Amino acid sequence: MIPGSCLCGVIRFEVDAFVGPFELCHCPRCRKASGSAFVAGVGVRARDFRWVSGEEACVTYEAPVREHP
Repeated sequence: MIPGSCLCGVIRFEVDAFVGPFELCHCPRCRKASGSAFVAGVGVRARDFRWVSGEEACVTYEAPVREHP
């Protein structure tokens, strides 16, 4: 079991196993969304993920996709 949380500690979760390779995406969209040189990510199956606390405080943001002419 791997514990995790947001920086302030309100949101806490546990992961039993990760899926796939750990990835660093450096495309322009990920760099802009993160404000850094890349975004780090790894997959998790729903059955391997548990909320410990703060699920109601978790919000998502879907960046708009821009079409280039």
